[in-house]
Amino acid sequence: MKARVEGLLGPAHGGAQVSTFHAYCLRLLRRHATRLGYSSDFLIYDQSDQQAVLRDCLQELAIDDETFPAGIPVAHQRRQESRPRSRWSRAGGDRRPQDLTAKVFARYQEKLRAASAMDFDDLIGRTLALFDRHPDVLHEVASCVRYLLVDEYQDTNPPQYRLIRQLSSVHGNVCAVGDPDQSIYRFRFADINNILSFESDFPGTRIIKLEQNYRSTGNILAAATAVVRTISAASTRRCGARRRRRGHRAHVASDDRSEADRVVQRARALSREAPRTGAGAIGLEGIAILYRTNAQSGCSRRRWRGTACRTS
Repeated sequence: MKARVEGLLGPAHGGAQVSTFHAYCLRLLRRHATRLGYSSDFLIYDQSDQQAVLRDCLQELAIDDETFPAGIPVAHQRRQESRPRSRWSRAGGDRRPQDLTAKVFARYQEKLRAASAMDFDDLIGRTLALFDRHPDVLHEVASCVRYLLVDEYQDTNPPQYRLIRQLSSVHGNVCAVGDPDQSIYRFRFADINNILSFESDFPGTRIIKLEQNYRSTGNILAAATAVVRTISAASTRRCGARRRRRGHRAHVASDDRSEADRVVQRARALSREAPRTGAGAIGLEGIAILYRTNAQSGCSRRRWRGTACRTS
């Protein structure tokens, strides 16, 4: 993506920064980590590192790790950090509840700081802390961000939202691409209100609706639209399809073996029908079968062994 963007802009424009939220924050913290008391070559702890540190914390605090799983303190804290924006003012910036999870998480953070380490979720949190404590750094960074483009805006969470507001605080030029009908990451603390309130957050917003669907046929689009309308009465998009309605069938199987049998029958039928319809001969090797997850291939692979078709 970065190569394509730079190719369109040309070298005279100084290039573009194209990255995820976390990668952007990592580069920024490498330059300014000393302002937060970390070394510039701080470590990034992965999930196994986190678990090892948390087990040490539980042992030091004489807490049974069988009745108090090690992941709970981190999950609880991330949930607190990602609470909806309406609760920020009531909750208080650095208020730390005096409960068991907060005590463990506090010890966990102490150990990370002593090792000059951060976990993956700290990258955004520490960047926000850097901006809060050092307004000069925020002004320097935000001044360089003349135009900010954010993809999949409907799945941003509150810390990411705060980062966007900070980075656009000087120039205020934000282009967000997203669809409130496709917000699916609530379990990762995504807040759909981020996109629903975009116009009030950024006055003067111009909304461009992309209502021409180039991927799906009319049947699929009609079904998806009907599902969305049962969930969100506020949906105002009216999508149209460029592809014909024909060409898709749905079959509900009673179990995985029945599903595999149906696929075999359909593949054999297609190979027999092709010469009669003038489409030319189609062997089983010319038929592709796609499935959603690799686990679905287990039973099907056994069923295919008696045919000329191969699966991978």
